[in-house]
Amino acid sequence: MTVEPLDFYGNPPEYLRIKPEPYHPKILIAGAGIGGLTLGLLLNKANIDFEILEQKAEIKPLGSAVALGTAIAPLLQQLGIYDEFKKLGKPYTQLELFNEDLTPELVQDCSWIQEASTYQEYVLSKADLSSFLLRHLPAEKVHLNKRVLSFDQDDYDVVVRCSDGSVLQGDLLVGADGTHSTVRQHLYKILKARGVLPVADEQPLPYSSVALTGETEVLSEEEFPKLKERVSQFASILGTDNMCT
Repeated sequence: MTVEPLDFYGNPPEYLRIKPEPYHPKILIAGAGIGGLTLGLLLNKANIDFEILEQKAEIKPLGSAVALGTAIAPLLQQLGIYDEFKKLGKPYTQLELFNEDLTPELVQDCSWIQEASTYQEYVLSKADLSSFLLRHLPAEKVHLNKRVLSFDQDDYDVVVRCSDGSVLQGDLLVGADGTHSTVRQHLYKILKARGVLPVADEQPLPYSSVALTGETEVLSEEEFPKLKERVSQFASILGTDNMCT
């Protein structure tokens, strides 16, 4: 009987390799977006060692605003930062739909969600959310200008090579580096070489829509009285004779 080597990269297999007890794992996270920072917070809370590798020189998230539902609240409560999070934005209690001439079409009441879950849904600046998460992480765990180029792995470890020439070793690599993830692309390359990459994953990313995002300067509360309200305005304009929203 032929036994397949454990190491795909041709290194001698170590069938009897046993890590010492107690063993403290280390997680490498590629990408310091909302997902990567949140995972870092969870690992930090659980006293699991981690490093976040961000390719940019500055953490500056794209987009202007983000709406977060009630499912995020228990997570932030467990991290002990929910009360501070609530000060970053405003809750929303309804969703307003308008047609192209700004005639109201529908007002969807969202207040029942708070009654059912005891939590509210919030709209806040994406940049504020990113800064908030980063502020609660140990500064030495987030590394900028460190783009992941490739990685090697076996059944026990992963070795990551970065654009600055550094090499990091850990137990697990998490690809949280966006739509055009380097981690995913390198993983697909490995799977394709093995002949196990699904055909659907070889297809290019479909682009079936265009999104435009705008952000204003600070608005006057006297000119825009809705800004004085306790809740956030959440409205959508639906195209009548086209696919635009």
